[in-house]
Amino acid sequence: GLEGEIRAAPLQMAQVAAAVANDGRLMKPRLTDRIVRKDGRECWAEMSLSTIVYRGKLAGLGTVFDVTERKQHEHALRASEERLLLAQQAGDIIVWDWDILTDRLTYSGHARELLQLGDADSASLREFFSLVHPQDLPRLQNALKAAIDEDRDYFVEHRLVLSNGQTRWL
Repeated sequence: GLEGEIRAAPLQMAQVAAAVANDGRLMKPRLTDRIVRKDGRECWAEMSLSTIVYRGKLAGLGTVFDVTERKQHEHALRASEERLLLAQQAGDIIVWDWDILTDRLTYSGHARELLQLGDADSASLREFFSLVHPQDLPRLQNALKAAIDEDRDYFVEHRLVLSNGQTRWL
């Protein structure tokens, strides 16, 4: 843990002091910031604050957790997502996922742009089917049903009719 290891910077102390305000109500009960350990090493810490009454007086109670590893993972995930988006854009690749239980298709921002889907990031399967070229719809529905019924991969090429009337192959 970080017990006894923290040397807080003046700004961090000001943030902690500002968090306990308004007659003891917390304005910002959780802070995540870089801190400096006594040995001089920096780390990320999540500080949770609450107010208590101790011996008849208002007091603060706080916990501090080292979240450096979590922050490193978050940074790596963001970098990976950025690389994936660049690859999708370069290859005109779209990504979508269908949640069968909620009947919602969720698609990437690049898919919205490429397929002229508007601002929404999801649609029902019925809404998606309304975009499929009428000649391709039965083949697409059969492939989807087979993938579900036979627990196999789904792959079918089909056309979508975009809002501007153009046709795009997927």
